[in-house]
Amino acid sequence: MIQRRITLRDFIDLEDKLIATGTGEFKDVVMRIVESCLEIAGELEMAELSTNMGESHSTNIFGEVQKKLDIFSNDRLVKNLSESTAVYSIASEEMDTTDFVNKQQGRYTVFFDPIDGSSNLASHISLGTLFSIFSKEDKILLPGNQQLAAGYMYYSNTIEFVYTSRIGKVNIFTLDQSSGEFILTHKNIRMPSIGKIYSINEGRELLFSKSLQNYLKMLKEHTYKLRYVGSMAADIHRTLMEGGIFLYPSDKENPNGKLRLLFEVNPVAMIVENAGGLARVGTENPLDITPESTDQRVPVVLGSKREVEYFLNMMM
Repeated sequence: MIQRRITLRDFIDLEDKLIATGTGEFKDVVMRIVESCLEIAGELEMAELSTNMGESHSTNIFGEVQKKLDIFSNDRLVKNLSESTAVYSIASEEMDTTDFVNKQQGRYTVFFDPIDGSSNLASHISLGTLFSIFSKEDKILLPGNQQLAAGYMYYSNTIEFVYTSRIGKVNIFTLDQSSGEFILTHKNIRMPSIGKIYSINEGRELLFSKSLQNYLKMLKEHTYKLRYVGSMAADIHRTLMEGGIFLYPSDKENPNGKLRLLFEVNPVAMIVENAGGLARVGTENPLDITPESTDQRVPVVLGSKREVEYFLNMMM
């Protein structure tokens, strides 16, 4: 018996009924994100032959020099989302302010990192687009536990859309190049509770706390394998599928950490937690943190439940 292939469009249509208004507006927002990501994927394929390789002459709100692809990707998402009457506001890692699109009718606020890991573009390393969706409220800065949905598009040898929502499951849809449709290929992902891969920028080890240095030494003594891409989407994707632990800690140069709570940590933490893993900022779930600003950074550890628990026990 041949099983019917479940497309992302059909899946999100059901999500629209279960977690939103059932009017199709939520589906419109998600599919506009997906369509934007497909445009980004097309540009990535042609990056070496296009004018979007290399650095621009501008910086983002964090003082980082923007890649031309950062700007292209941001513009695609902003344009496509702004054309939806369902979108109330959008905020991006590449924008100075929150853009209020439709103050009257819009129901949803969208946060996104247009291209995560763009510094690796010239090396052709896997990249991602991260996003999270909130219902419109009186204020924009809400804790991640109020996300309606979150996920990332993963640009690698295949193009995969990793998606989760308040329903509490994580599903992966893979692009069928022949039809242009995303097909459900990994249903209700569960992260292994243990894993012997750790992911951290160990080149900064001398800037880490002594207790963290001791923890890393212990991992080596127990034959854990270091795997670090430097593209969060790639490192998280591997951790999600194979288990292990991902760390982006504070250090002497970044006492508050480096990853952005709203644009990177919230969507990834929701995925990890819904897949049975743990995400922590100190001893706190990052999804319980009410942001103080759109550019707030936090140190984070996330991954397999037992690995994160052991890390916390060792660090306390």
